[in-house]
Amino acid sequence: MLTLLLDVNCSNVTSAQLSAIEQEVNRQIYSNRSIKSYFVTDEQLKDIPLVKTPKVTENIRIVEIEGIEYNACGGTHVAQTGEIGIIKCLKWEKQKGMARIHFKCGARALQDFNESVRILDVLSARFNTGRKDILTRFEKWEQEHKQLKAQMELLQKENASYQSKELLATVQGTFLLICLNKNRFRKYSKWLPG
Repeated sequence: MLTLLLDVNCSNVTSAQLSAIEQEVNRQIYSNRSIKSYFVTDEQLKDIPLVKTPKVTENIRIVEIEGIEYNACGGTHVAQTGEIGIIKCLKWEKQKGMARIHFKCGARALQDFNESVRILDVLSARFNTGRKDILTRFEKWEQEHKQLKAQMELLQKENASYQSKELLATVQGTFLLICLNKNRFRKYSKWLPG
């Protein structure tokens, strides 16, 4: 499923900041602001507070998000911010000295949410617990798993030690029998034909 990327001019984003960004962006989307696009001359461009200076010098198209910002852009845009739908920030990573935010929006965000809920429901059923208790239940299971692994390793060592002793006793007993048999053989070899 397609994930969108946005590079932000900062080197670090905390979980709280990412959550705050998501909340504010969704608030702006839900305000359903109008989005207009129009062409301007070089003279008009000087009076517009652009987010970024355009690379082109002719046929400059401005996309204005009512009360928010002005961008020089030739791409496709919605007419109202509400058409975007929900934005869900997934994660961020450092990329070329900036923070790259991964997100989904609209139907893709809803599909991602529905898949996450399905996974939570399966885990909830497997751990026989409610969704909000899954992490606690998983941590308990993880601790039990570590304890069982430690116990198994201890039992394997004890078993290996026991088997070594049994094998050694068997080998020593066999060696003793061989020695005894050799002594008997020497004792009785005088009666064997030459």
